[in-house]
Amino acid sequence: MPERTRKQIAAGHRRRLQTIADKLRAMAAEWCEIDEVNIETLYSLGNQVEETGKKLYTGDEG
Repeated sequence: MPERTRKQIAAGHRRRLQTIADKLRAMAAEWCEIDEVNIETLYSLGNQVEETGKKLYTGDEG
C-alpha cells in the first residue's frame, strides 16, 4: 500500500477536526438554558478546532 501524501493526510485531519468541532457544538447545545459559561466555552472550542483544520496544509503552498 503506497504511503499517503501530505495533502491526503491533511484532508483526513481536516475532516476529523470538523467532526470534532460539530460534536463540541452539539455538546454546547445540550447546555441551553442550563449554563451559559459551558455553552460559550464549548462553542469557542469548536470554533478553534474548525479554524485549526482550515490552517492545515492544503497543497496550494509552493
